[in-house]
Amino acid sequence: LRHTARSREGFARGALRAARWVVGKKGLFEFREILSELG
Repeated sequence: LRHTARSREGFARGALRAARWVVGKKGLFEFREILSELG
């Protein structure tokens, strides 16, 4: 399996969505938890 990203924009958008999601939450999370709630 191989993947090539043409820009960092997608990574940046994902990081921002995860940061907004985690505000006000306590504990440790796995990224799949964030994805399951954000859809």
